[in-house]
Amino acid sequence: MTIRVLSLLVLTSALTIGGPLARAEDEPVKVDAVKAAEFNKRMFAGPLGPKLTYACFVRRYDAEHLARHPSRRSAP
Repeated sequence: MTIRVLSLLVLTSALTIGGPLARAEDEPVKVDAVKAAEFNKRMFAGPLGPKLTYACFVRRYDAEHLARHPSRRSAP
């Protein structure tokens, strides 16, 4: 079998077996605004801004690097 046929077989099997198990939530979960703001402050090292905001989960910076780039925000 070629890779393409094998991939299609695996995908079809996964959708056939896992499809009925996946479902949406019955009701949307209500989020407390205060808890969301606290989480965002911890996650993004400050409050969210009006522009695109993202967190980097891989990088680690030492004190010297952060001193050279004062505009970057990093949670301890």
